[in-house]
Amino acid sequence: MLKFNYHLNIKGVNIDRLIENIYSKQIKIKNLKRFSHTEIDFYISKSDYLKLEKFLESFDVTINDVGIKKVKAIAFSLLTVWIAIPIILFFAIICSSYIWKIEINGLNSITKQEVNEILLQKNLVEHGEFAQVSCYFRGTTLIINVSEKLVFTPIEYEPITAKYNGIILDYNLKKGTINFVKGEFVKKGDILVYPYIMDKLGNKIQVEPDCEIEAKIYLTVTNTIHQKETILVPSGKTKTITNILFNDKLFSHKDVQPFVFYEKKVYNNYISSVLPFKKQTVIYYELVQQEKINNLALLQSELEEKTLQECEAQMDESLQLISSSVSSQIVDNILFTSATIVCSGAIV
Repeated sequence: MLKFNYHLNIKGVNIDRLIENIYSKQIKIKNLKRFSHTEIDFYISKSDYLKLEKFLESFDVTINDVGIKKVKAIAFSLLTVWIAIPIILFFAIICSSYIWKIEINGLNSITKQEVNEILLQKNLVEHGEFAQVSCYFRGTTLIINVSEKLVFTPIEYEPITAKYNGIILDYNLKKGTINFVKGEFVKKGDILVYPYIMDKLGNKIQVEPDCEIEAKIYLTVTNTIHQKETILVPSGKTKTITNILFNDKLFSHKDVQPFVFYEKKVYNNYISSVLPFKKQTVIYYELVQQEKINNLALLQSELEEKTLQECEAQMDESLQLISSSVSSQIVDNILFTSATIVCSGAIV
């Protein structure tokens, strides 16, 4: 195969004659370029160049040996490879002696972060939370397989407590230890059934308590009204303050308290449909203290109705109403009204 390993750049006045001579000698050239009537450029084989060498003496010829350049390039590439290989092997050996990744398998309740802290502090195998530990390397990765110890954590159950005040009528204990007797009056929040049972040796065994307890339940509410009381009424004085808000943040004036007691109303108006500016108008209405004299006799029926409604609101839908009563009395210019509802049902 013909190798065009000579790159010639020829300058002279007889370029056309040179080209005729090349074709007459049947010399093969490659990539012929004619830059002007006095300069051409092409590739030629070494053997064909020797045929033209004497004829080219009258021209200004620049020769680049492409073959030598390729040899130099190949030699340089081989040299680079031979230099790089020992360096790469050196760093590969160094890197392979370090652990670059730790993979932990088999964790349940313990986190990987906790295991990493254990590795930094002491031997993982000696740690009390693991039953089995195995380790091996896969390349630069340390694989750790662990099996956590099964730790028994006793369940702590809450006792059953009374939801209302009442007298115990009957019960059906399924699990637990009772803390009452039939006919006993218990208060709301009292422990009725403990979350354990006793074995033959007197040891407590934790269980989830379960017991149906029927009781006569008492619901009570008491309200009062004083004959003399201090109330707040509008004085007629007002104060208006205007603020500018940007993105709902106060931009100009600070919020103030112009009166000791007051009510206020806030009005917001957007200044711009594009920018988030708002004009905020705050109107403060002054309130002053005033003594009020209540007619307790006239207010008694209203207070009794209110008190009975509050008492009925405490009833669960499952409870059966037995009776209800309301009583009132005035002591030291104070009206006391009490409502009592008696019903039956589950007290838990």
